[in-house]
Amino acid sequence: MNTSLKQFLTVPVLVVLLVPACKRPKGFVPSAFYSGVDLTVTVNRCAPAEVKWGARGRASGGGSSNRVPTGCQKDVDGDFQCGAEAVDMFVVALEADLKKAVESHGGKITKPQNAATKPFVGGFGFDYEIGKDRGEVRGSVGRNEGPWKDRYPYRLDIRIEEAEVAQ
Repeated sequence: MNTSLKQFLTVPVLVVLLVPACKRPKGFVPSAFYSGVDLTVTVNRCAPAEVKWGARGRASGGGSSNRVPTGCQKDVDGDFQCGAEAVDMFVVALEADLKKAVESHGGKITKPQNAATKPFVGGFGFDYEIGKDRGEVRGSVGRNEGPWKDRYPYRLDIRIEEAEVAQ
């Protein structure tokens, strides 16, 4: 076999799939908050130093859901390990950071939901409004039930959904 062809075949190839950011009605433009927040960056910024990541699951910016059939949804998840106190700090920091991001884009929190007293079995959530757009942010940290649960006992899931209110 040709040496250059052999080298080419042994080099890992990265395949990138482009997913539309929203499945939305014509004319719907997501809010500046939704468009500007990068959940992976937010998670990394808020994670305490002792957090060790295992398998990071999806980090998507596309799709829709039954609850927001004509809007946008983005989410991120992953398995991790750290002490229980660090989990508490992580959840509090994520919630505060995302609320601050909504407010810095001219939005207001309309329906905060209290986090569980032990966030490592609960999480946080709130609804927001920015102009004509309404959205919800949900975050949870739970016990990992996957194959890596012994090494990475926690699982993080964060989701943002947004839709425009019909006029």
